[in-house]
Amino acid sequence: MKKTLLLIFLIKFQLLFAQDTNERIKYSDVNFDIQIDANINLDETEELFLSIHNDSLEIYHESINFSDYIKINNLKAGNYSFSIYSLDSIQNRFHYFNKDFNLEKFQSKTIKIDLSYYESNIEIDSLTLGYLTDEITEFQISLSINHKNWFDLKSQINTNWNVNFTGYNWIPLTKHIGILAGGGFGLGQYYFKKNYSSFEENSKSKLYENYTYASLNMDLKFRLTFGNQKEINYNYPKFKLDFGILYNIPLYFRDVARFENNIRFTNGNLHQFTDFRSYINIGFSTMQLFLEYRIFDFVLGNYIELPKFNAGIKLIFTE
Repeated sequence: MKKTLLLIFLIKFQLLFAQDTNERIKYSDVNFDIQIDANINLDETEELFLSIHNDSLEIYHESINFSDYIKINNLKAGNYSFSIYSLDSIQNRFHYFNKDFNLEKFQSKTIKIDLSYYESNIEIDSLTLGYLTDEITEFQISLSINHKNWFDLKSQINTNWNVNFTGYNWIPLTKHIGILAGGGFGLGQYYFKKNYSSFEENSKSKLYENYTYASLNMDLKFRLTFGNQKEINYNYPKFKLDFGILYNIPLYFRDVARFENNIRFTNGNLHQFTDFRSYINIGFSTMQLFLEYRIFDFVLGNYIELPKFNAGIKLIFTE
């Protein structure tokens, strides 16, 4: 009799243990580590919520903070989905995040949510359907090679070359009128006539003489276009016409001459800070021709003045 009772007790204990083990095997937990960017702007009437569904049934729904850690225990193994959304006073929802996940037996799952939200709007041109912008970055490389016969037959400067690198902030004021402001760096050389020299040495023995000029520049111009210059991709072959004023800040200006018998003369500090130039550019989106005019005298004393006019091409790059 005693053996029978002991056997019955052991069988019942084993069944209870097995049932408890099976129940514990079924249940798992999930941890939500939530970090939400402050760029998600909520008004005073809105709240953030975390919602969890299993087989279309909502099993969890709680308000959350921008930085939160939530642990949910005793979930059965299976397929789940969760969402993070805001809810305002009239029950309008805005969903920020939706995701499915699977939970297995004897599993503790951690879900890290690093949620950032940014919103931007771009206007579209009603005719061309091009994207519009309020600001464009533009880079220009200007190149010029000039001869005295083109502008001033009396000049003692025979030929010259110049190269300038300039960056601009292009702000369209209307569809067809814009303003560009920028700055950059320029370098040029001006070669004297063979039979003229700034120095007392016999010019017949002169091998060469030139000005070397390096400068920083500040540039302001107005731009006219036929098309809508607010378009982000305002590219070739669209027409551009610019009117502007340029100021060159001298960094280096020197007269260098070399004569026979290895004789060399140099002279610096010959310039003034008066290198203002007005100009016009005409062309298309990637290239323009330009003509500029130096308004004031630049070289001091009786030294040869720089040419008044300069012309060349400008290569244009926008982003």
